Amino acid sequence: MKKDEAILEYSRAFVSKLIEESGSKEKYTGNDIKNFSTLNYLNLIILKNLLIEWKIELKKMESPYFDFQQKEVQEQFKKFANVLSRNILVDHNTFKSLAEKSVYESLLLVSSPYEYFNEMIKEEKMKLISLADFKQLFKYIKINTHVLEYFLKCLENNKRESVYGANDILEEVFENLEKQPADPKPYIEEFSSILPLSENTLYGDYGKETHKKQEPTKFEDLEKVIASTDFATLNEKFQAPVQKSIVDIHQKIEDIRKSLTLNQRIMFVNYLFEGNETQFNEIVTHLESMSSFSEAKSFIKTKFIWDESSEEVQEFLEILERRLR
Repeated sequence: MKKDEAILEYSRAFVSKLIEESGSKEKYTGNDIKNFSTLNYLNLIILKNLLIEWKIELKKMESPYFDFQQKEVQEQFKKFANVLSRNILVDHNTFKSLAEKSVYESLLLVSSPYEYFNEMIKEEKMKLISLADFKQLFKYIKINTHVLEYFLKCLENNKRESVYGANDILEEVFENLEKQPADPKPYIEEFSSILPLSENTLYGDYGKETHKKQEPTKFEDLEKVIASTDFATLNEKFQAPVQKSIVDIHQKIEDIRKSLTLNQRIMFVNYLFEGNETQFNEIVTHLESMSSFSEAKSFIKTKFIWDESSEEVQEFLEILERRLR
């Protein structure tokens, strides 16, 4: 099962369990939503998603036949919106869908905040949410708030009116984050206290196929493969992607940390360095200063007791070898 499908399946089961335990309702009020689960950050994300939909509905009410910029209209419209916000009432099916979406988003924020924001800024409806509305609504996010705050700062600095399509800014945010996203383990434990949640659900079988089906390729073996390969035939069959993949896989890395995806970094910090971000940074810096891969590998053996057959260790060593070759 793919990671996204696994998270969606878990989200549905999680919401169904809570609804069953608390007693199914025909309608859900604002207070019902605030107290839906023992995870306050999840309840707040449900409210955030509800308010986004509500803001969009209000935007759609702005008819081209009337002056919605007129001061009196704006004041009355604001009063009307405030009255509505105090009278939340959501039918069962709508609430269930909203809650499932919110559990899914919470788990993305926990395991991959980049993926969460990347999915959000692609949504067409976000065109209707101004930056001011975005700032107001996202005070409901209590997971990895430092990432959100930096994202907002970058959006403001670039004078963006909306978050929609802000891919360039999102890349800038995650390239320059001074503090890494929070350790997902405490969140996993909290979700698991309600419904067991495995790390496999969040991260999928990342790299499993590569590691289980083949040993890491030695560079001298690669040279033999290249020498004996008829690339003209390969080009006819695959139109050159095979050549590119060989180069990409074996290309030297100049900086380990910059080469890592967010998921890789979280995986290494959590599984190899017991969640210690400082130790991870210090060890990587020390390893990069070494003259050879064999020297680095010997240092690791004296410093850590790692299972070299594990996927995490194999992946880390492959990256290290590409850095020191």
